[in-house]
Amino acid sequence: MLRALVTGGAGFVGSNFVAAWTSDRCREAVVYDNFSRGRQEFLAPLAGRGNVKVITGDILDGERLAGAM
Repeated sequence: MLRALVTGGAGFVGSNFVAAWTSDRCREAVVYDNFSRGRQEFLAPLAGRGNVKVITGDILDGERLAGAM
């Protein structure tokens, strides 16, 4: 299984990357975003996929970011 951590993945570009990346069921993505600019609705179409996980957090929070990895 290939995995990707996508910071800022709730933005337009990030959410489209996650959609393309996870279209292959052999790939997983962890979206890590603080939603200051990203939007939940960009990720809504991916909610039914079992290979996408969303974590709310800031990349400046090193401990939480490390846990997401």
